[in-house]
Amino acid sequence: MTPRAILAGAATALSLAWAGSAPAQEFVILPDRVSDADFHRAVACAADPGGLCRKPMLRWPAERRRPLRVGIVSWPDMLAAPRRRAFSIALDRAVARLNAVGADVILARGARPQIAVHVLATPPGRIVEGTGDPLLDGTRLGLGHVVLRSRDGTITAATIGLSMHVAGRSLQSVMLEEVTQALGPITDIAGPAYSDSVFAEDANTAIRLSDQDAAALRLHYPKEDP
Repeated sequence: MTPRAILAGAATALSLAWAGSAPAQEFVILPDRVSDADFHRAVACAADPGGLCRKPMLRWPAERRRPLRVGIVSWPDMLAAPRRRAFSIALDRAVARLNAVGADVILARGARPQIAVHVLATPPGRIVEGTGDPLLDGTRLGLGHVVLRSRDGTITAATIGLSMHVAGRSLQSVMLEEVTQALGPITDIAGPAYSDSVFAEDANTAIRLSDQDAAALRLHYPKEDP
């Protein structure tokens, strides 16, 4: 049987379950700026510059990319309407910013989403329970958490969990990071040269994709020449 991968990424930690493999690289250290190609491989497969991949490189199949549906599928009952609107607006902004990149994938809000977002009462650092989503239940939640299921390098399902306690500017940043990583580039970057990146390991402040974040997505989903 072909190994099936389940990768999980969060604002503070990453983990990998992969048949017959070593533990995953949680982040790649890049103390200085690197080329777009090396940056892409760092976030997409945990490769050091010029090095080998330490994770599988995952992509959504072409037939599911236009549009790739994303939506919020659950809320805590106690979450007030203004807070629900804040999460919904953050998702709308993430979709708009990712669609502006020019990669060969278009996101759209929609029913029965392929990228399912759960807003959770779970405090950061606690184990998620009771969502009914087998990808998410049993995982440890940071501020945000994304889990991908794949086979033969193809993503077949994605689930995002966000703590309802994420607030302010961090909400936009965490939402953008998790939706970006739900597209496949799931490894964070550590180093002061990339503090402006949505993949930054030590910060949740980027509310826009950096130039190299956008370039990485275009390399991950290149458009065919007309």
